[in-house]
Amino acid sequence: MPLLCAVMLLLICQSFLGTSGGYVSGHGEGAAQILKVRAYYNPRDDFEKELLLSLRGPILFEALVNPRIRLSPEEWKTLVESELDEGTPEGQMMRCLAKAPDIMQRGRASLRE
Repeated sequence: MPLLCAVMLLLICQSFLGTSGGYVSGHGEGAAQILKVRAYYNPRDDFEKELLLSLRGPILFEALVNPRIRLSPEEWKTLVESELDEGTPEGQMMRCLAKAPDIMQRGRASLRE
């Protein structure tokens, strides 16, 4: 939990600083790996719930431009599908957007061929 908080703070600072020269920081990569290893379990309190729900978006959007964030479609599904926001418009939007990184990776692969 403290590690997730630290990553969230790094992502917030990163958004204020922006990027220079097209360099993408590895904070989103690190957050994706932490959530991947963590797997899903019920959060212990509202703070942890909100933290988990908040980290999904930045990781997802960074994955669109950072090809080093590689999760399988099943891992994306596990990351974004949660009963915590299952019936909300935000949860439904995240489920749809979670398909985008795989589509982007397949598009990059086809361009290389």
